[in-house]
Amino acid sequence: MGYNKEMARNLVLLKKCRRIHSTTFYIFLVGGIMFIIYAFLNSAIFAWEWLYAKTSITSPSGVVIAVIIDALIVAPLAFFFAYRASIKLHDLCAVWGILLETANLILMIYLKSDGFFKPLKFAFYVASLYSVLGIITLSFNLWANIVYHKLEEAEGFPHFNERFTEYEEEKLQRKIMDKYEISMRERMKTSTDTMGGVDYSNDILEENISTHKSDMMDSI
Repeated sequence: MGYNKEMARNLVLLKKCRRIHSTTFYIFLVGGIMFIIYAFLNSAIFAWEWLYAKTSITSPSGVVIAVIIDALIVAPLAFFFAYRASIKLHDLCAVWGILLETANLILMIYLKSDGFFKPLKFAFYVASLYSVLGIITLSFNLWANIVYHKLEEAEGFPHFNERFTEYEEEKLQRKIMDKYEISMRERMKTSTDTMGGVDYSNDILEENISTHKSDMMDSI
């Protein structure tokens, strides 16, 4: 009964890990695309500044440029780390992703405290929300990776079904027995052929002896 409970518990954990992995992948895929689209929509909205105003660090266009650069650098790189962490189960990539999003969030907070986002405060919340969501998601993904690696060492992985495990064991035993039987048959065949050769030699020897005796009796 304890064995069944352990398998059931491992199966629940495995399903949870897989849900976290798929959630991480799609959050970074969809979130990154939305972040990039938002950045370019802002550039379209404030495109008139490129013609009528000189771009400065405090102008809306300056904020838009910063957000576009952030989206084009952070979003694709974060998605790459998320892909490696969730699909390839690479733990170090999850850590690098968390560090990247943390650094991006700290940068956004610093720029806001310096008054950079005054012309367009909403851009700060978009970039910050993306980073916070990325940190939380990748943290869960890192936990899921650690649990998944432990489950890989558990008996019954990846199905965690007692009947399936018994079937696989029986299948393996049948393969071993089949190999053993084939080996035994080959040995028996070889042994039979050898014995047949010995009997045949004995027959020839006996025939030669009887012939030799007959010749000797005739000469006498």
